[in-house]
Amino acid sequence: VPEPMGNDHPNLAPYGPVACADTDLVVGAGTDGQFVALCAAIGAAELAGDPRFATNALRVANREELSKALAAVFSTRSARDWQTALDAAGVPCAPVQSIDQVASDPHVEQVGLVSTVGHARGDIRLVGSPVRVNAQRSQIRRAPPLVGEHTEEILAALGLDPQMIDQLRSQGVC
Repeated sequence: VPEPMGNDHPNLAPYGPVACADTDLVVGAGTDGQFVALCAAIGAAELAGDPRFATNALRVANREELSKALAAVFSTRSARDWQTALDAAGVPCAPVQSIDQVASDPHVEQVGLVSTVGHARGDIRLVGSPVRVNAQRSQIRRAPPLVGEHTEEILAALGLDPQMIDQLRSQGVC
């Protein structure tokens, strides 16, 4: 049973965040072919030829040495620079982003994961469902309610009469 190991994958290497010049880049070279492509893309073909890293099992066994070697290379450029190179090589990767960066990410915008909706306190941005049914993503139909906005409606639907609702409100219960 693998021990907790942060954001790395216990059975694959390299598979996790790598520090770049500006932020971390999560790299997922889960196959031997992807590892060779990774090494070529970052100009470190010698790592692909190193017997300690010839197979995934060996890379996992020698994870510490591999991580140090990759860190030395990745630290020289920005995560976006490396992402461009790895995307072209077919190696899965993505930069670690803050919430505001994710919300304005071109891919997130292109697929419509964030929507702007009108709200009583002004327009707000909401994250939609990533799930598609019949190739259609569900749409956000309305903004979240203000605190207590639907209290009377819900209590009435539960069978409370207006006098009971007023009594609860006067007692500070709702």
